[in-house]
Amino acid sequence: MKDNSFLADIKKRIEEKLKEKKPLQDLANKSMDELMEELNIYYHELEVQNDELCRIQQDLEISKKHFFDLFEDAPIGYVIYDCDLNIHSANRLFWSMAGIPKASKKNDETPSITKFIDPESQDKFYFHIQSILKKREPHSCQIEIKGMKQVYPVKIESNLWQDGSNTMIRSAIVDLSKERETEELYRHLYETMGQGVIYQNMDGNIISANSSALKILGLSMDQIFGRTSYDSRWKAIRKDGSPFPGEEHPAMITLKTGQAVYNGLMGIYNPIEQGYRWILVNSMPQFKKGETQPYQVYAIFTDITEQKKAEDKLRENQVMLQSIIDSLPGMLNVIAPNYDIITMNHNNLKNKAQSENHLQDVSGKKCYDVLMQRNSPCPWCKIEEVLESQKPLLEVTEPNDPREELTGKALQIYLFPILYQGSALGVVEYSVDVTGLRDAKLEAEKANKAKSNFLASMSHEIRTPLNGVVGFIDLLMSTNLTVEQRKYIQNAKTSAHLLLGIINDILDFSKIEAGKLELEEIKTDLVQLVEESTDIIKYAAMKKGLEVLINIAPDVPRFIFVDPLRLKQILMNLLGNATKFTQKGEIEISIQCSTEGNTGNFSFMVRDTGIGISEEHQNKLFKAFYQTDVSITRKFGGTGLGLVISSMLVEKMGGQLQLSSKPEEGSSFFFSISKPFEKTEEYDLKKIEKLKEIIIIDDHQKSRNLLQDILQKWNIQVHAFDNGIEALKYIEKTRSFDVLIVDQIMPYLNGLETIQIIQKKSHFSIDPKATILLQSTIDAEDVIEGKYQELKIDYRIGKPIKVYELFECLSSICRKGNSKEELLEPETIFASKNKLQPLILIAEDFEMNRVLLKSIVSKIFPKAKTLEAEDGEVAIKLMIKHKPDLILMDIQMPNKDGYESSREIRQYEQKQSSQSHTPIVALTASTQQEEKNRCLDAGMDDYLTKPIDPKQLEFSLNRLLSK
Repeated sequence: MKDNSFLADIKKRIEEKLKEKKPLQDLANKSMDELMEELNIYYHELEVQNDELCRIQQDLEISKKHFFDLFEDAPIGYVIYDCDLNIHSANRLFWSMAGIPKASKKNDETPSITKFIDPESQDKFYFHIQSILKKREPHSCQIEIKGMKQVYPVKIESNLWQDGSNTMIRSAIVDLSKERETEELYRHLYETMGQGVIYQNMDGNIISANSSALKILGLSMDQIFGRTSYDSRWKAIRKDGSPFPGEEHPAMITLKTGQAVYNGLMGIYNPIEQGYRWILVNSMPQFKKGETQPYQVYAIFTDITEQKKAEDKLRENQVMLQSIIDSLPGMLNVIAPNYDIITMNHNNLKNKAQSENHLQDVSGKKCYDVLMQRNSPCPWCKIEEVLESQKPLLEVTEPNDPREELTGKALQIYLFPILYQGSALGVVEYSVDVTGLRDAKLEAEKANKAKSNFLASMSHEIRTPLNGVVGFIDLLMSTNLTVEQRKYIQNAKTSAHLLLGIINDILDFSKIEAGKLELEEIKTDLVQLVEESTDIIKYAAMKKGLEVLINIAPDVPRFIFVDPLRLKQILMNLLGNATKFTQKGEIEISIQCSTEGNTGNFSFMVRDTGIGISEEHQNKLFKAFYQTDVSITRKFGGTGLGLVISSMLVEKMGGQLQLSSKPEEGSSFFFSISKPFEKTEEYDLKKIEKLKEIIIIDDHQKSRNLLQDILQKWNIQVHAFDNGIEALKYIEKTRSFDVLIVDQIMPYLNGLETIQIIQKKSHFSIDPKATILLQSTIDAEDVIEGKYQELKIDYRIGKPIKVYELFECLSSICRKGNSKEELLEPETIFASKNKLQPLILIAEDFEMNRVLLKSIVSKIFPKAKTLEAEDGEVAIKLMIKHKPDLILMDIQMPNKDGYESSREIRQYEQKQSSQSHTPIVALTASTQQEEKNRCLDAGMDDYLTKPIDPKQLEFSLNRLLSK
């Protein structure tokens, strides 16, 4: 180093000076300054040398660190060991393969490397070490290192290294696990791939084949090893069955030309299956580096036997399909999107206007050219519409259609799109000769029209005398009669109405079967419709002691767009049946609804606790004129048409009437229809927010629960009791509530008795805002009325409870206090009551009905004057001459019917500017909605069906005359 040489130089110079004769004298001869200067020079040189030494030491440390990091983090393992095979040093990767964390190994441990050599590789490793030591040259081999968790296949490359006087062995270890995994992966892929693979050498001899190849060929490796493509044992054939020469085999062509060959089709005989398998062969050359001639070739072949069978079957099916197409009685075309004919059947070939007689003569030609002799697409053609919509289409030609003129036939044409993966590939056009059907349809329409006219005529003819029967019975009942006479008259009235119901059912059934029944959808108050339906049956139900319940879910929209007349007819039929076949218990009508957008799925159910229906009879129940048992017919009566008509109407509305029933337990009829609705805010709860607590006393649990649910929905606290005694105990304790709701008919204490006790027990000292009595229609009215006045009951509500009436009642309590309002069947008073002498024209060809109408009118308006007309012509003359206040117009009359007469009256009024509008009320035997519409279109103002209901007539007269 430089610092040592510097000290040596100084020492040498000092020694040389001492050898001189006068060294001390020479030193003495030098001045101190000279000595100091020389010493400074030496000192400066010493500092420079010292700095250089520090820099070199720093570089050495950095180099050592870099070498150590490189050694430690090398991607291959390094280990240094002596000739006794004891490890002196190893990097992190080696210790990782050995399964020993380096941090846990003690510095003084020097394990033998043989500890980490797999026993199967020990001999190979010793041979490796001996080769290095003897030949003094590097050596490599592949062995396996045994770790803690696994055995690593490695390549070890070692050489000798002299560390001072010690001879060491350095080994680099490369992990071959991934290479072996890759090799195994490719081997696995080779063996498991679905295609067969065969390797052939330059001589064309097979040197390797995978298991798929052996399976397809039906041979073992021993059987094919060394065979060439020329071998006749392959029995190779072409597609047409002729022999396939070996020199034309794709592998042999590739060996000769060095070019790949694709999709060579051949059949190979499989001895195991004793039949041919068809393969599609691709051959690929393999080259050594720098050479142009392949040293081997591999052939990949796919077994397409099933595909070829499918193709053969497809060709068979195509032939069969064409045969089926040709056998069709109609005319069939398959048209491409560009109007080219793909195929057609023989009937079309015979009927086309060209001279071609074979399918190949027309395939690819334009359909409008071949079929219609046109140069461009036909204007009536719907092919583009079907292709665009991708939906089938049906059209029927009219007599002036060019297709009818050309074929001389009325055609019904079906167009079907041919769809594949979302695209339309073409259109199937199938034409059927419907000339006979059209003629038959015209005849059927005439027959249906005649049938409809007959039904209308029969309806009129039956209802007209029945109108007189019912009407005069009603008039007779308003006279002074003995008890026995009144009973007879009531029975006659019941019989007449039963007869009317039967006639209605038969006419409705005939109408539906004839396809003449049309439904309309108008905005309908669903709650009101249900309540009106229950009103019809509540008297009969309560007379039997049945509880009638209305259960409409809170989220059901109030207004629905439906045919109200027909929906009400369905519900009345179901409620009427429930009432007829239930002797005790309850009848419930319930509605649920689920909505999506502005459309709701409305679910209706009518449940009873009646006699029920056995399973064997349930399937027959919706058949016309059928009843479950002859004894039931005798006991309960009826035609068996009610449920059939209801089922038909539900189906026309898009639903299905269903039944759930058990004998002696009851029945549930239910259906669902999807209809638009209008959501409105039904109840303003601010009107009843003063009411905090209500007490309910009702012995019927279902009725009590329904009422409780309604009130709780309106944020009112409810205390419900099933008898008056329990309620009295509670009231005595609480002494504070807002409203008392009490059912009249209860065991132990009825409603009036309970209210009386509450009012008379002075120690209760309560003052509710109001008392509401729930009253049935069969309660003794005279008794109720007397007690009602005596107990000063505030309100009465009829059962079944109507939600709207209940809300109005509670609103009135909050608004007016004890207003003594009567909510049980209120009557509307019309202004027309003050008109004492209206002039009414009665146009009716049946004399008895004129007498009846005069009698009913005289009861409504005792001082009214009437005019009579036996036909439409007389009615028009009397109207022009006397200008009546109102006209009662029968629809079916001789000379001029009601429609024509009404239209002429309206035309006359339009011409006479001074003539005011005369109300006309239609009187008809038809109950159909379309009949009503026809009457209104003719200019009539109202519509009444026969037999005439005096109350409905009174309502109509009051309404029209009050305008």
